[in-house]
Amino acid sequence: MDPNPEPASSGDETTMLCWSIDQPSDHLLIKPHPYHDLVRFDSLDNLVCRLKSEGYYGGVRLLMAICKVFRSYCKDNDIHLHDRNFTLSYDTNIPRQTGLSGSSAIVSATLSCLLDFYSVRHLIRIEVRPNLILNAEKELGIVAGLQDRVAQVYGGGLVHMVN
Repeated sequence: MDPNPEPASSGDETTMLCWSIDQPSDHLLIKPHPYHDLVRFDSLDNLVCRLKSEGYYGGVRLLMAICKVFRSYCKDNDIHLHDRNFTLSYDTNIPRQTGLSGSSAIVSATLSCLLDFYSVRHLIRIEVRPNLILNAEKELGIVAGLQDRVAQVYGGGLVHMVN
């Protein structure tokens, strides 16, 4: 599957998010990002320093949360999913903690990947997808609204929302 970039503005540079699902796979595997999901450190002090600056967060939890929300939605709505497995990975240079909706971009890109892998894009209406993304973030305690998720699902541009 070709990566599908999600652009975001950051000064003069373009920020990109890419993901991939490689198939087939004997097991469902979520690959940790080599920088954002560190599990190897030079020392205990290095680990503690990293936690102080970055916290306990990374992208793997986002991927797992949208997988859970996606599966639950499909089950609740009688959408059949095949039983093949995949390996899921992501890459991003969206700066953390900058208000550029990096976490929702990762979740949105992963949902899009799952829709294609399971061939169910036509069964999950585009109007539903922002709420699936938001529910995955809520699953992790991330406080967010629909605005960024709607823009991501509909491909960016100007979005007008009415309550």
